[in-house]
Amino acid sequence: DLRDTLGKISVPVLVVHGSLDAVCPVGAAKFLAENIENARLEEFEDAGHAPFITAPERFDAAVRGFYEEI
Repeated sequence: DLRDTLGKISVPVLVVHGSLDAVCPVGAAKFLAENIENARLEEFEDAGHAPFITAPERFDAAVRGFYEEI
């Protein structure tokens, strides 16, 4: 459990999560995004555990957009 260390992360973070994920609840991604200072959550409404597989174009665009912002 590393929740106490999230505040020490000092680099920009993109949290990508599928809202239909049956393996890891989306609440975990929301927690990360809320507790890492420079984090942004990109939630894929119609994706499960692997949004990079179910929505590869959108995933690529999200990563590219995040990279261009930092």
